[in-house]
Amino acid sequence: MSFREEKKSSSDLLMKVGKKDYATRNAVPGIRVYGEKLVSVNGEEYRVWDPHRSKLAAGFANKLLLSLSPNYVVLYLGASTGTTVSHIADLVPKGFVFAIDSAPRVMRELLQLTKQRSNIAPILANASHPTELASRLSMVDFMYQDIASKDQVRIFVECMKLFLEKNGTAILCLKARSIDVTAKPVVVFERAAKELAAEVTVVQQLLLGAYYPDHCLFVCKHSRVH
Repeated sequence: MSFREEKKSSSDLLMKVGKKDYATRNAVPGIRVYGEKLVSVNGEEYRVWDPHRSKLAAGFANKLLLSLSPNYVVLYLGASTGTTVSHIADLVPKGFVFAIDSAPRVMRELLQLTKQRSNIAPILANASHPTELASRLSMVDFMYQDIASKDQVRIFVECMKLFLEKNGTAILCLKARSIDVTAKPVVVFERAAKELAAEVTVVQQLLLGAYYPDHCLFVCKHSRVH
């Protein structure tokens, strides 16, 4: 494998592997989270980020424009067992990740993850009610949402308004089949883009291609007040 520093990253925490794949510098050397490959570059250990196991990794493989600073505070909605959460935690070693999920089963695995990585806080909660999270979170620099709900866009916009800093970035991983199983994904994505544009600024819209055919990433910022 060939490695080079990913220029969009603010540090050497994210590396490109080969033509498309990426790896994050392992915050806990020698420890794997989901059986990922470990590689050494210039004396540092990296965890290969599998785009078949992480939609955010698939986004990078499809030219996602995103840079995270090491001290960012992150809100992750729909954390599941922590595959993507663990890589984000690698990217913000001086920051923090609030990992939200409503399933007790995955929360147990997230709790195990925090025994290795102290910059992750698992929170058992339903993201469908953002105001109920207010007392448990701080403002964040980056927000990522990956949940299966017909209300994905509403939840995303409300959480952006409640928790994302003025200059922050948020990504919605939209699952077309969770919103409307009868409509073509492209139609669902068009509707979502219009809903988002009415509330926030969409700076990039990215299909996840062969990795996740019915998924689209929307990279968003707060709309400027004129």
